[in-house]
Amino acid sequence: MFQLTQGLRRAAQLRGSSAAIRFGLRSWSYPEILDQVARLAGAFRRLGLQYGDRIGVLSHNSDRYFTCYYAASWAGGVLLPLNY
Repeated sequence: MFQLTQGLRRAAQLRGSSAAIRFGLRSWSYPEILDQVARLAGAFRRLGLQYGDRIGVLSHNSDRYFTCYYAASWAGGVLLPLNY
């Protein structure tokens, strides 16, 4: 089964340490993004996230939203964007 995070991992393999995300004055390389996503996914699991659980996110579009999006999938959950 294809996981959403496989595309991110493959891009990291192909692009190395080039910039993956630029948001405002912040810039993140692929290894940095993968590290952040893995850490946040681990935090979700430690907080009790089970496979298929939903994670509600109320946020503006940003690099942090991107990280939450991929971390939810990495941890086995589903990101549920909430509207203002």
